[in-house]
Amino acid sequence: MDYEALAEQIEMAALQHGEAYDLLDRRIAALKASESLALPPEIDDWPAETCLAWETGTGDGLKATAPFGITMVNSTAIETNLPEALREQGVILLDFTNAFRVHPRLIERFYMQKAIQAKQNQLTALHLAYQNAGVFLYIPKNVQLDQPVEINVIQQTDQPFHVHCLVVAEENSRVLVNEHVQLATTTPVTFFTEVIAQKNSHVTYQATQLTTTDHCYILREAAQRREAKVNWREEK
Repeated sequence: MDYEALAEQIEMAALQHGEAYDLLDRRIAALKASESLALPPEIDDWPAETCLAWETGTGDGLKATAPFGITMVNSTAIETNLPEALREQGVILLDFTNAFRVHPRLIERFYMQKAIQAKQNQLTALHLAYQNAGVFLYIPKNVQLDQPVEINVIQQTDQPFHVHCLVVAEENSRVLVNEHVQLATTTPVTFFTEVIAQKNSHVTYQATQLTTTDHCYILREAAQRREAKVNWREEK
């Protein structure tokens, strides 16, 4: 595999997409690290990655997003609903592209730094190198949400799909996240969820997965501080 050519393609694509150099540097470093890392034990083989690309999507035929939530089709946030009262309290709900542009330092503190590490295995490294979709949810200190956050991710592309959901719950906060994912192609998919639960926070993460792809690697991990609670609930 020509890693120099792959790195050059990633660089060109990321810069055309308007990414910051810090993130680009991390992508290239992760690509390089993937050369010497093994696949996770539960994965027998993985197709070679060829390019970083963002695929647009449309909301045609989809039902409206919940009053508090986000719907993504491919790499595109079709609809994002964040009540103004929560926005004023500092709650953030954005697709990953805009989150990196608006809150780069906040993202960099947590993205694949605390719960999931880029060098855990070959696919965690490739996920960082080729990530092309995702959601960022941030709950400030002492904000306790009464209504659930709905995250809907729908794949309608034949391109590899690498999704990252990052939830940060600051001290003494509380949130319930309902994640609904539809993956319906045979292209490679990595879908990672990181929950950062600070002191005395409480996060319930309920995931519903509809998967028909042949190569799919799903990873959900939490980094918890003292007295924090993270409850995972999964349905298929």
